[in-house]
Amino acid sequence: MKKIATIFVSFLVTCVIIISLTFLFTKVLVATKAIASSCPSGEIANYTCPFGFTLSSDNTTCNAQPTCPGNSTYNAAQNDCEETPASVANGTAPQCQPGWNYNQATNTCDVPAVCPDNSTLQNGQCQILPTVTCSSGSGGFNLSGDYCFQGDSNDNVTAAQQCISTSSGYLCPIGMQQCNADYTTPICPNSGTLNTSLNECTANPSFTCPSGYTQTSTNCKILGTCPNGGSFESSTDSCEMPACPSGSTYNASMGECVTGATQGFANGQTCAGQNYFEYCLQLSNGNIMFSFISNDWISLTSGGEVSSSSYSLWWKAGVSNNQIYLQDDYDFGGSTYGSVPLSGGDTGWVMWGWAWGDSYIDIQIQNGQIRINNYFNNGNGYTYTNYGNWTPLYATTCPSGFTLSNNQCVQPPYCPSGWTLYGGICTQPPTCPSSTTLGSGGECTMNLEAICPAGYNYNSSNNLCEATPQCSSGSYNSSSGQCLTGYSCPADSNDACLPYNGSYYCSPNPCVNMSNSNNTQVTQGNMTSYTNNGQYSSSGQCLGQIFIFNGKPMECADRMYEDTNCCKGGYTKQGKVLMVIPMCDKEDALTDEDVASGLCQSIGSYCAIKVPLIGLCLERKEVYCCFNSLLGRIIQQQGRPQLADFGYLGDWGTPTNPNCRGFTPTEFQMIDFDKINLSEYFGQVEQTLATQEAPMQQKIQQGITSFYNQVTGSGNPNQ
Repeated sequence: MKKIATIFVSFLVTCVIIISLTFLFTKVLVATKAIASSCPSGEIANYTCPFGFTLSSDNTTCNAQPTCPGNSTYNAAQNDCEETPASVANGTAPQCQPGWNYNQATNTCDVPAVCPDNSTLQNGQCQILPTVTCSSGSGGFNLSGDYCFQGDSNDNVTAAQQCISTSSGYLCPIGMQQCNADYTTPICPNSGTLNTSLNECTANPSFTCPSGYTQTSTNCKILGTCPNGGSFESSTDSCEMPACPSGSTYNASMGECVTGATQGFANGQTCAGQNYFEYCLQLSNGNIMFSFISNDWISLTSGGEVSSSSYSLWWKAGVSNNQIYLQDDYDFGGSTYGSVPLSGGDTGWVMWGWAWGDSYIDIQIQNGQIRINNYFNNGNGYTYTNYGNWTPLYATTCPSGFTLSNNQCVQPPYCPSGWTLYGGICTQPPTCPSSTTLGSGGECTMNLEAICPAGYNYNSSNNLCEATPQCSSGSYNSSSGQCLTGYSCPADSNDACLPYNGSYYCSPNPCVNMSNSNNTQVTQGNMTSYTNNGQYSSSGQCLGQIFIFNGKPMECADRMYEDTNCCKGGYTKQGKVLMVIPMCDKEDALTDEDVASGLCQSIGSYCAIKVPLIGLCLERKEVYCCFNSLLGRIIQQQGRPQLADFGYLGDWGTPTNPNCRGFTPTEFQMIDFDKINLSEYFGQVEQTLATQEAPMQQKIQQGITSFYNQVTGSGNPNQ
């Protein structure tokens, strides 16, 4: 029979399903009190600041130092940024770069300091309110939004921070560094020179005059033009033209344009005769028509003749040598002829015979008038004499637009639109081309025309040709005087540079959207165990499987993403009350307490929450088999290697599937308690009891044997 060499203070026996004793200590858990009045009652306030800011000791503000551009420095007394102005020649004001102001009192170039993230400059610091996050303190994974992480060589997270939202994406503040600006030299077209003070490419202009102009040392000249046929008169420095039509003259006393009247032939008609015998002469535009002979016109100046015949009668009439003539020929014998000068006279009666009587015609010209007369005698005593009406042979006329007055033709002087009447002259200033000015002598002048190279524009204020600097790539940056092509990350050119806080930053750590459950891989270990729920007999004996010193799988979380290890200090203790710290839960605190009390066997750890995208573990679970007493843990640790069912390593299972079962009575009987080392247990006994180890060991052995016999109804467990 094997000797039981173990001191037994308390142990647990489980009935199958398990007979179990209660824990030695009662554990009461309460939630941690809220630390900020801004959160609802019972919740915890966590204060965070943007990257680069520091939280004040009273959690009221986030503070950061103001930033200054370039190599300037911050002057807290002046509350601005300062840099030394560029040195210049004596007597010239110091030069500051564009946008800076010269401060004569300090001999510096000043510009207001810049505060990031919408913060305000107060008392020499940039200040902004912190972000307050409330949590219930119930533990568990609580990341949402975009986060980034940093890990160690074991792929465990060592740091986690919420990413910064920028206009171009999310930026990780872990390992964040400012990107380098990449520049190239700008190009000035047509061999121009970059002028950094003007931020322009400049070139010197050449000067010329437009075609047709005469170039002088100071300007361009061209003679003005006189419109509408006028001509320039140097004596009056104006364009002039006569106000009277050609052929007329201006009469100053009359105030009229005057020209002589023209003597010409008049228009009219004179007729004589009666009944069937009517004789008419018509005058029109210097021509005469003998309508009783023909409807043809004969010129009174060049002459001509018309004739007709009827009933063996022949009539002729015409004009020749400034005389009008009439002639009658007929078959009965005889012929009559008469003529009259245009200046005046009488043709006399010219026979115009008829078979039933004699008819005579007479043409008279007198005092510039003309008429035709008719005498008839039928031979039977019937006669008559009929005198035609007098009509003017001549008329006095004026040119178109003139009026006859006192044998003179007169017309008011006239000037076209735009001209001014001055006596009998129309005047107006010469017309100059656009962009020119009329000067003396009728000359139009303009400034010399500045000619710039292609792509440049002339700036009259500085007498230079200017063009925008050109960049083969990127855009011109006025502050540096170079072409900004982009930004590159100093550590790794493959890391993206994102705009933040007035510059560009990069980080080697990517951002992961933790609100998307697909970005996390969650593993849950099998923490089930045997419980004391078996059937009992009426005498109190367990009817199911008995397990002695049964253990319970327990785990606690090392939440590396928030730097909280709930397996080490996950609680504080006030008497018998466990105060769970924020970010830990009840299970974490209970496991931590049992481990600290020496009741647990470590099984190992497994990654409970992993981010496959970056291959890092955010949260590890430390897994233990915990027992109701220190003695139970010691006997389990040292007894298992003695049993074939557990093997020499104890077969504690794996972190995701721990094996914490107790011993069956058969297994328990097979344990050699002489090989069980209880020195750890005695370390908890007061020093005064250390010499009583043997008597206590004997009593414990007796207690175990008695308990074993009661439970199993068998003999000594050491046999």
